[in-house]
Amino acid sequence: MKEITTRQAEVLRRIKYCIKRDGYAPGHADLCEYFGFKSANASSSHIKALIRKGYISTGRYGHKTKVIK
Repeated sequence: MKEITTRQAEVLRRIKYCIKRDGYAPGHADLCEYFGFKSANASSSHIKALIRKGYISTGRYGHKTKVIK
């Protein structure tokens, strides 16, 4: 797998935490609020990078996020 940035690692940790706590991954708005992102595009970019680098996968339409690594 490709290396991820520090921020991507933080997003991945948050996703893992929310899945463990709630049973599902956080939405873009939740990530924006938690990290202080100004737009949903920021969280979307990090999620897309984590998918592209093989750290998470999502089902059709972005539902059912699974952590691979």
